[in-house]
Amino acid sequence: MKKILIFARDPGEVNVLFPLIENLNNYYQTEIFATNRALRKFSDYGFVAKDLRFYASKNINSLIEFLKKTAPDFVLTGSGGDFWEKYLWKSAKQLFIPTLAIIDNWINLGIRFSKYSLNEKELFDKDPSIDFLPDKICVIDDFAKKRIIKEGVPLNKIFVSGNPYFDFLKTFKEKNNLKKYDKKIKKIIFASEPLSENYGEKQSLELFGHTELTVLKTLITSLNKFENESFELILRPHPNENLEKFKSIFSFPNFELKIDTKTPSLELISSSNLVCGMSSMFLIESLAMKIPIISLLLNLKQKSIFILEEIGKFHSLRTEKQLDLTLNNFFNLSLDSVKIDGFFKNGAINNIINLVRSML
Repeated sequence: MKKILIFARDPGEVNVLFPLIENLNNYYQTEIFATNRALRKFSDYGFVAKDLRFYASKNINSLIEFLKKTAPDFVLTGSGGDFWEKYLWKSAKQLFIPTLAIIDNWINLGIRFSKYSLNEKELFDKDPSIDFLPDKICVIDDFAKKRIIKEGVPLNKIFVSGNPYFDFLKTFKEKNNLKKYDKKIKKIIFASEPLSENYGEKQSLELFGHTELTVLKTLITSLNKFENESFELILRPHPNENLEKFKSIFSFPNFELKIDTKTPSLELISSSNLVCGMSSMFLIESLAMKIPIISLLLNLKQKSIFILEEIGKFHSLRTEKQLDLTLNNFFNLSLDSVKIDGFFKNGAINNIINLVRSML
């Protein structure tokens, strides 16, 4: 039986890879490797991943020796833009092992295949060279396809597959019989993002017009106006965020504010009444599970960075006044989950399985 080596280094990559494993095991032997937070994420889904750092170093020569020892017939990875993946593709190519990368997002696409890290976008914009390419790259939709081509990736490398994680999300709540939200005390989630960590506070304000802290403070200010309502705000930090920065926030609210880093994301979403954020995948996950969302791109100084707004399917809020009106609707009228026709297409799992079989 042919063997597929699967690798991921962050939770987003695991999300698009794990829904494929059960189906792949019908045809092939699979061996899972990971680094960093991806190790725990695979475990959360019931899969055992080996820590690649115990078997190889992050360089091409070491990874060539690793691939010779493990002897896979195929290498399947995510594409978070890290050099583990980049060196794996290049090492596999030297050994004539086919490779496939799956992208779980719509932003920073070309840079994932360059000599630059994701936090070196300014350098990539000046020198948009594509230096590391797997044999095929799966993207979510035609929008991502057009964008990745524009950013320098050859058309013949691209396959529009859909997102396997969306296939999974659409049935997750029903299959797992998760508890619904408390009707008496409304639970509001704020899904934070590491803008300050990725760009620095000053550059974040210059680029976007806000940071995660200014957005959170505005949300708290607005929620303070609804003192007669029963609700709680749950702050969900991104795994890459430093929790120390949130300490000053707790003096602002006149309602209950909690930080939750432990509840599995999908359980947290399913038990909520409303999910707020900026442009995070957390918002997309919430919509897929039919939970209302608010995207807060306050004082945005560039074109929208939220994919649903970019493709004309959703309107993010820009001002505190807009937020006040939306929250008033939420508390006193209703705020339904937005239906995005055609966005959460089924079939990604089958599409990718068929592609893998055609490449082997």
